[in-house]
This record gives sequence, structure tokens and C-alpha cells, in this order.
Amino acid sequence: MQRPFAMRLAFALLLLVASLAVVGPTIRPIEGQVIEARATASETLYLWDATPYVIHLSHDGLLGPAGLQALKQSALLAFRKRAETARSKRIILRVLYQKIGAIDPAYGHPTFAGVERVFTMRASRLDALRRTNEWERDLARQIVPPGLQIEITGRLPAR
Repeated sequence: MQRPFAMRLAFALLLLVASLAVVGPTIRPIEGQVIEARATASETLYLWDATPYVIHLSHDGLLGPAGLQALKQSALLAFRKRAETARSKRIILRVLYQKIGAIDPAYGHPTFAGVERVFTMRASRLDALRRTNEWERDLARQIVPPGLQIEITGRLPAR
């Protein structure tokens, strides 16, 4: 009797490990402001200033593809939340952060070096309301889900 139990336990552990491998980077809470920039009957544009989020990614060493993946998964949370209150047919979320330059010797603080647009998400509001769970699973597998458009327009900082 112990052998079947041990096999079931081993199989359960295998499933657990496999499910964790599919999840990918941890979805972090949204940091920074998400504002409504423009709204019409056909579409609403939101801007997420993800500067604090990107700073935490940088401090945690999550840059490059892994950082971009974490940013996309968290952006989907903001996308869903905004879809609940929007009245337009389409939702657009543009994710950006403030680039930091060299330390200003006079003030001892980093200088502003511009804004980086990382990516833009687009989808119908109804799809965003109905299919977010499906989209989360696909994004965790690094698949762009059907019905969700993601246009990469920039990159995360190198360090």
C-alpha cells in the first residue's frame, strides 16, 4: 500500500513543481500612478508611470526579458482594473518610466534623462473584463494572448 501512496505523492509534487515553472515572475502590486489621459466613446488611453516599479525591478536585479515579463504581468492587473470603470469600447494602457541620468554635483541628486515608453497594451473592454484570467496564464507562458495586443516600444534600464 505504501508504494501507490508514494507514487501519488511524487506525482503531486511533480505537478506542483510544473505549475510553479509555468507561473513565471511574481506578479507584483502596481506601483506608480495610472491616470486616464484621454477618453472617447471608442477608446480610453491610460498612462502608467511605472517609475517606482522599475526602480524595484532594478534593485531586485530583474532586468531584461525577466523584468519586462514581470512588468507585462503586473500591467495586466492595471488593465483589468481600468476596464471595470471605463465606458469606451477599447482600452489602451501605455507603460512608461522616467529615466534617471547622472548625479548633479550641485544638488547631489540624479538628473532627469527623459521618459521611456516601454510598451502599450490594447484590447476591447469586454475582452479585458472576460478574458483576463486566460491572458494571465498565456503571459506567464510568454505567449501574447489572442485579443490582447502588446506593442513593445522601449526597454528597461540596463542596470
